[in-house]
Amino acid sequence: MIYLISGPTGAGKNSAAEELAKLLDSAAIIDFDAIRNMFTKPHFTPWDGEKGKHQNDLTIELVCHISKTMLEDERTPIILDVVSNEGSNSYRRTLGKDIFCVQLSPTWEVVTERNRVRAKTEGRIRLTDIQLKEVFENQKKFTDYDIIIDNSSQTPSETAKEIVESRQF
Repeated sequence: MIYLISGPTGAGKNSAAEELAKLLDSAAIIDFDAIRNMFTKPHFTPWDGEKGKHQNDLTIELVCHISKTMLEDERTPIILDVVSNEGSNSYRRTLGKDIFCVQLSPTWEVVTERNRVRAKTEGRIRLTDIQLKEVFENQKKFTDYDIIIDNSSQTPSETAKEIVESRQF
């Protein structure tokens, strides 16, 4: 079993994954952004044309390789990514049928507030308001998920429990 958790920046992917990992016997959280950030010079964002797409595709390959390694070590991979339908297809094609894709879908107000708090805490802004809105809108176009969760008013623990419970059916 592989969990793929998607959602816009500030959706709560990391927090939900940390709680989900507590509910599993053995897990590994694989953050797409942490892998993508290994590309330092030059570093391209996914919206930086062909070079950005290339780095994005290469990062998906690396995340899939790490996921396979974790499965071999009997750990449940929990992949965190802002997934598009194309990206989801790449994950499913590479990792097979045993992938469960969760789309976290909090409201725009919640996403902007979480990003405001994060910027204050981290002392930096990850995305401009325009970029954040674009990511949020693009996530509304994402349809290749197994379950969608509006986690606007849920704690990360409640979200993780919903993910596990939905997988049991």
